[in-house]
Amino acid sequence: MLQPPRTKEANTFALRKGHDNYVTQADFRAFLDSIYHFDSWDPCPINEKGIREYDGLGKTPLWVKSYFYNPPYSNVTPWLENSIADWRRGVLSCALLKADTSTVWMHDLVFPYATPIWVRGRLSFDGKDPAPFNSCAAVFEPGLKVPQQRIMYKTGAAAYRDGIGTWHIFPEVQAVR
Repeated sequence: MLQPPRTKEANTFALRKGHDNYVTQADFRAFLDSIYHFDSWDPCPINEKGIREYDGLGKTPLWVKSYFYNPPYSNVTPWLENSIADWRRGVLSCALLKADTSTVWMHDLVFPYATPIWVRGRLSFDGKDPAPFNSCAAVFEPGLKVPQQRIMYKTGAAAYRDGIGTWHIFPEVQAVR
């Protein structure tokens, strides 16, 4: 099948101008970690000042078997291609993405290789206000023949805004390791 050439395609939801660094909501990551048991590797970590100081794209160490990352939203394509390369060598990766099904990268790089976990409601990246976009976690799980879709939600009326409540996933997932 002939495919159009891939070009840099920004995620189309609103971003704060000049800002590409969002810190993942801690309880969200912790819940996914309880299922997928991530190693300590983060290919694009954000320091305490909110700046990405390291670019680990294409540098996944051999000891890593499972990792979580929150890629720069202005250009997720090379990060998803890296997840696919890691997936092919047996490494599980989980990318926190903007849930934008209108993009080429979602159709070409997520749906065929990963299980998207759609987040109900909106995450808070700054600890205050909800993000101006919906999110999903794309899980590139080696050995999974047909990726499924799942929904992740938090209980409680003010659960998203106040950071209280308990995370759930539907349908349920058994721990990987």
